[in-house]
Amino acid sequence: MSLTEAINSYHDLLTDDLAGESQFQLENQQRLRGLFFGQRPLCNVLRPRFLTQGQYHFLQKRVHLLMHAFDKIYSVAIEDAGFRAQFGLLDYSDYAVVPAPSTLSKPAAAASPTATPKQTTPHC
Repeated sequence: MSLTEAINSYHDLLTDDLAGESQFQLENQQRLRGLFFGQRPLCNVLRPRFLTQGQYHFLQKRVHLLMHAFDKIYSVAIEDAGFRAQFGLLDYSDYAVVPAPSTLSKPAAAASPTATPKQTTPHC
């Protein structure tokens, strides 16, 4: 199925009734989980991002590079309060950011955010 065909199939499935029910569920579930800024939900619409296999692999490679950089920054930030200071975190944020010393060991490679995903099929 081509990208255009996939998008058209999605649009054909999305009736007004289904869209209304989906919107209700999205808002209701966010409200139950406290995911609102005042009266505004954090997310007011869900839209799939249709990708070709090539686009998916491109994103997969770039995100892997970014996650590697974030992992390095995280490691330094955990160890260095001066480095963390540049991010302007509030005082209480250290309690959320810095784990207890006994939990500072690196996670297993499979659980690492920089591990290469095994799945290679595109997601819609």
